[in-house]
Amino acid sequence: MKKCKPFILLLAAVLLLGACTTRLEIRFTDKNGNDIPVVFPSADVGAPAETLPAETQTQAIRSEDTAPPETAASPSPDPAETAPAPAGQDLPGSGTPATKEEILALYKAAVTRVRGGEAGYDRKTWEATAIGDVTGIPAVDHYVQKEVDKRATPESEAQTVTYEKGSSGAAEMFPDCTLTDAGQIASATCVQEGGVYRVKIVMNDETTPQSVENSMLGGITDIIIFRRELERELKEKLSAVKNYDYEIVYKAFEVDCEITADGRFISVRHHAVGEVHVASVQILFLTIRDKNATIYMDAEFTNFNYG
Repeated sequence: MKKCKPFILLLAAVLLLGACTTRLEIRFTDKNGNDIPVVFPSADVGAPAETLPAETQTQAIRSEDTAPPETAASPSPDPAETAPAPAGQDLPGSGTPATKEEILALYKAAVTRVRGGEAGYDRKTWEATAIGDVTGIPAVDHYVQKEVDKRATPESEAQTVTYEKGSSGAAEMFPDCTLTDAGQIASATCVQEGGVYRVKIVMNDETTPQSVENSMLGGITDIIIFRRELERELKEKLSAVKNYDYEIVYKAFEVDCEITADGRFISVRHHAVGEVHVASVQILFLTIRDKNATIYMDAEFTNFNYG
């Protein structure tokens, strides 16, 4: 699937907005409705932040802005779901795939059918970003978080797109599975219930994949951000961002899906969590260091039509 351009720049937005708070002016309102300009220096500059008058401190930020931003949760995998079956204990159902190789083969076969034009489906994608301590000033960090959120699509606002069976879009927008090494899978489980295989594949962690061609995760999904893709966008859209030293660690990427006994998808979900650490980045004449953020990316495929 093609990722949304604005979301490719989420990481850059964190860096750029964080740096720009060196001279970030936010207007506050006192109890009489008069504007009060307040300038927050960046924590890197070393200057103390200006203090609001006592009578306006409680009104500095509107009540609807004070709640912490909502971000997509990254639930820890349930050991009961992700751990392989103990030795000597059969998984339920006759002929249920049990090894990583067997489960991967089941998943790949179902992917091949969809990409071969056998099914249409509905697709929905959403994203979220949680910034860390970008400026050291809670009010400004909250402002940066809100600005970053504007560049993502939360699940509540994600649009469902329908791709008809046999269309070029149905093949193009469904992630291929070229993964061949089951050793790159951290855990895989498959349980058969009522003629349906419930599959979960959890991948090993991967740090800052260069491109889809030489990435472990690139062999099973395309919702993650690759270094080559991100840096091309930075060059084209945010030329002021230079000399960046960063890494993105994708932790425990998950595929959860339901597959019928005859190899047809019922539902598929990809879930990625990227922990971003920026060692240093230069924006114009300012250098910021040691900043962190977490990005969440999800894709969901439902209503498969094989008719």
